Amino acid sequence: MSDDILGKVRITQLDCAPLTLRPGETCALTFAVTSRATDTHTVWLGASAQDQAGAYHFNVEEDVVVTLAPGEQLFSRALTIPRTAAPGVYRVVGALWLGAKSQPDASECLAVLDRGAILTVA
Repeated sequence: MSDDILGKVRITQLDCAPLTLRPGETCALTFAVTSRATDTHTVWLGASAQDQAGAYHFNVEEDVVVTLAPGEQLFSRALTIPRTAAPGVYRVVGALWLGAKSQPDASECLAVLDRGAILTVA
């Protein structure tokens, strides 16, 4: 892992649209990211929705590899709510990782932003 980037990345904003979905539908997530690293790095975007029972819902097929340059950037990815998801309000969490795509155990988490309970599954 590169010491140049560790501790130098923040997700400053995470937007989700739409904020109301039915099971099986997809929302668009937009990450605003600031990097104080001096180099460009290949990283990946992860995201999940946590239901009221505490279960996390995510789809690694929707994880996205991006090139993170110094400064501020916007990135997008999808987040699909499973067809089996229960109705309720869900927390939306986004993360930026350095390492093997969709493999948190083989990656270093650079930044996380928990938007809280903003997504309604009807």
